[in-house]
Amino acid sequence: MPAMYCCLVNGMTAVSTDPANSLVRRLLVRGNRLAIEQGRLHLDAASGKPVADWLAAHHKQLVAEILQRTGIDALHYTGYSCGHYPPKKRAGVTLQFDSLLTNANRYAIFNADLTRTKGYKAGSPLPKKQFRLNEGSSFKPFWLSALDAPRRWSALHDYMGKLKGILFDAELTPGKPDRLVATSIRAINLTHQQLLQAFEVSTIPDNCQTASGQTPDNCQTIMPDKIIAPPHVPQGLQPDPATDVDSYGNTVKGNAVSRVDVNPLSPPMKPIEQTTNDWLADYSTTE
Repeated sequence: MPAMYCCLVNGMTAVSTDPANSLVRRLLVRGNRLAIEQGRLHLDAASGKPVADWLAAHHKQLVAEILQRTGIDALHYTGYSCGHYPPKKRAGVTLQFDSLLTNANRYAIFNADLTRTKGYKAGSPLPKKQFRLNEGSSFKPFWLSALDAPRRWSALHDYMGKLKGILFDAELTPGKPDRLVATSIRAINLTHQQLLQAFEVSTIPDNCQTASGQTPDNCQTIMPDKIIAPPHVPQGLQPDPATDVDSYGNTVKGNAVSRVDVNPLSPPMKPIEQTTNDWLADYSTTE
């Protein structure tokens, strides 16, 4: 089936710290493929059926569980500004980010040229929020970790909105807790295999228990002694009752939340109308 992606929006949801109770693990155990590729969450149903509607309704919870389990404090781009910065008043472009686990504001400064370089106006200031990258700028590797190259790097300011909705990771500058090391910012990539390891899911379903601590001696699993090393210390998430684990039996239409009584004799429901358990049973099984 075609790859289905979703972009993260502001706001997280409370999740269970027990991987056995997580929605991510339940998807993985049933053979669905999950990964984060170039900063975007990717889901392929084991049945090959479309997942866009269901994924749109649950992507915040899925991402929250993945970030908490792996210890990655992902960053979400919110905007940029241009200016001259002390102590030498060098020109640059500042990118603003929000931390998805802590809600802290972060920023990074990239060297840039804020003047025209061609024509009779060469040397004059560019219009507000326009910039040109210097030769060898670290902005290009950052951009290419998540997106294709723009048609013209000189018009990069026209494409900055494409950074929104992408999950980034970065190092903090020592002594400056809010400033990111510009050269370290990259889109997050977590393979399906890494998520299987992080959520303690075995790849041998027939004669092997997959719960942590229950794997028999004669069954090999993919779970190593250590799961993914967290680059940041995981911190508490902001509660979001609308997407809490306790609401697995609910369906969402607009802003309304309601329970659904499932009648086995009724016609199949659309994915967006199903509860999580209904969807898992229907969409995670190959025909």
